Amino acid sequence: MVRLPKPLTLRWVLPRRRPRGYTLIELLVAVGILALMAVLSWRGLDGMSQTQSRLQQRADAVLALQAGLAQWGADLDAMLVLPNLTALDWDGRALRLTRRTTMASAATMASASGTSATAASGSAGLGGADEAVLVVAWSRRDIDGTSQWLRWQSAPLQTRSDVQLAWAQAAQWAQNPGDDLKAREVRVVPLAQWQVFYFRGDAWTNPLSAAGNPAGNGAAGGAAGGAASATGADSGAAPSVTGSVTSAVNSPVAGGASGLGGIGGAVGVGGLAGALARGVAALAAGLPGTTGTIDTSVPQGVRLVLTLPPGQAISGILTRDWVLPTLGGGKS
Repeated sequence: MVRLPKPLTLRWVLPRRRPRGYTLIELLVAVGILALMAVLSWRGLDGMSQTQSRLQQRADAVLALQAGLAQWGADLDAMLVLPNLTALDWDGRALRLTRRTTMASAATMASASGTSATAASGSAGLGGADEAVLVVAWSRRDIDGTSQWLRWQSAPLQTRSDVQLAWAQAAQWAQNPGDDLKAREVRVVPLAQWQVFYFRGDAWTNPLSAAGNPAGNGAAGGAAGGAASATGADSGAAPSVTGSVTSAVNSPVAGGASGLGGIGGAVGVGGLAGALARGVAALAAGLPGTTGTIDTSVPQGVRLVLTLPPGQAISGILTRDWVLPTLGGGKS
């Protein structure tokens, strides 16, 4: 038996291909996509950062405005009426007033300004009393091309001459301040314009008009302060008050806790404390007065109208009314 050979089967053997990497074009496309994603992500993060920064700036501006308005109200609430001196004055450029402050606050301000508490209280001090007097002024002035609402404050005062000097310095600061006066000012907010109105006779009036500035007050009282005698404080006699006791007691600061809120006569060596304390006692006892005049020009209310420039956190016209704390019911 003869075996036949198997038929031959032809098979094509393909050569094994070696694995290859990415081409240059593929790498360039991948790098481009990654770069585009990085740019988009950076722009998004940068936008979020800028938005947060703008929101923070607006929040700071709103807080500064709120703090300024709160300080405005606090100054008026602490207004102090002194004999023969003007307590509140608006001349169209600046609003000046005298206010009380505690000696603890005076020591804090003295330490912040680099002076000692003893120098801040002065040689003719309150004799152990815990209050002093401040002269405060508000005005508007262009600084570096931007109109700013400014507040100026004197050092704590305890003698009549110091109060009169600070009152004159406040007027000078509002008109043509020097570097020494500018050092005591604080910028509040940018301000385009501002107006002040007094509430008298059931109506808001311009303080510079006849209705807003009755005769016999204001500058006349301030001028009379320079010629006031000190016999009441030196001799210990009860200081004098012209006018009715009732009208003086109804003044904004009559009957203060430590004597500064009352009405006193002329100040002598003992400073304001003894005179003011004796003034309150004289009013309470109904003693008649012979010298000294009380500034009755303090209005029943003060309206502040601020015109805030555009581009700020808050823009437009803002009105803030202050009512005499001793008035009942309140008016606005």
